[in-house]
Amino acid sequence: MRRNIFGLLAGITLNTLLLTFPIVFLGRVDWIVTDSATVLFLLFATLFYLAEVTAVLATRTERTADQRADDSTSNVVALCTSLGVLSVFWIGLTCRTAADPRLDPLQLLGAFFFVLGIVLRRTAIRDLGPFFVTAIVVRKEQPLARSGIYRIVRHPSETGLLAIVFGASLLLASIFGSIVCCLIILPMSVWRMRREDRCLEQAFGEQFRDYTRQVKSILPFVL
Repeated sequence: MRRNIFGLLAGITLNTLLLTFPIVFLGRVDWIVTDSATVLFLLFATLFYLAEVTAVLATRTERTADQRADDSTSNVVALCTSLGVLSVFWIGLTCRTAADPRLDPLQLLGAFFFVLGIVLRRTAIRDLGPFFVTAIVVRKEQPLARSGIYRIVRHPSETGLLAIVFGASLLLASIFGSIVCCLIILPMSVWRMRREDRCLEQAFGEQFRDYTRQVKSILPFVL
């Protein structure tokens, strides 16, 4: 318990330093209270981190041999994804040109997507419960998740991640951030979803194929 609390506090500190680095480096510390987009971004990004860490700690279980074997590839993709998300955040903060207390409709839409993404990822992890793992494997006793958020979309955590990074880019009015989303985050999300689908099909066969015919991958009723 103490180790989890210490890790959480250390993570919060590191997360704060990483998020505020571009602001401090560029001498825009006053924007933390004067620029509405920056204020909302820092708030949502911190909530994103807390939701991720608390959910993982709550569902963490001992890894099986299959999960450890998959770590090499999964960890590389996870690391690249994390760096990609951080790049989107940093680019957005760096490219902001002026502090402004007002938000235009597109930035408000970005804020909505950011929050929606956090909720989707947190809900996806919660609904999987003890079967949530970062490795792309299916345990022998694991059922096919078709309840909760998984009745609406097959890969809600990936949908949530895409909503977060695109939402952050819109909120910070960052065209270059959106480009990074398309070139880095989106391809890696697609790779993970396809690999997860193959893994689930091997484990559940026709049951999973029937599920894919009923529920879309990342956008309900669309894709």
